[in-house]
Amino acid sequence: MVGHMAPLPEELLNEPIVLACGAVIREIRGGNSINLDVLNRVCSEVTSSFLSFLEAQGIHTQAMEPFTWNLSFLPSGDCYRCLNDERYRFRIRVVLDRDLIGYTDAAERTIFLTSDAWDAAFRLVFVHELFHALSIHYRLLADRPGTWQERYVAEEALAGDFTEWLGYGR
Repeated sequence: MVGHMAPLPEELLNEPIVLACGAVIREIRGGNSINLDVLNRVCSEVTSSFLSFLEAQGIHTQAMEPFTWNLSFLPSGDCYRCLNDERYRFRIRVVLDRDLIGYTDAAERTIFLTSDAWDAAFRLVFVHELFHALSIHYRLLADRPGTWQERYVAEEALAGDFTEWLGYGR
């Protein structure tokens, strides 16, 4: 299907995996190595640190309902329904960087990832994408002035600051 980012019914897990932080794994395809201990630890660290980070940056936001977000682990590459499938699954995605290993979509309320949860680079990308999900959840930049490109650049810089602040690098 063209432009259908959400997992198709046959791609969904029979039983979604709920992480302690509120994220829910709905799709695992492509031989991705899923380490639930790492995912739970990192996700909980991110969600419990997010508001403290914003406060340290002088950014105030109002708390909303509890954080919930979907996670999809996909094969890498540009094959059909893979993370970099720009012809079909992600045709409507705004692509500013090729060969992504993580992408957060506000409309789908989903982080799409590829990689290995055992890998340090994966943890950096996971934290970065969780920052975007939390930013969307708390409407961090939604009401800020500027074009979407200016808001995107500002949020990318803030996400880099956050990952560095937590000790994951940039």
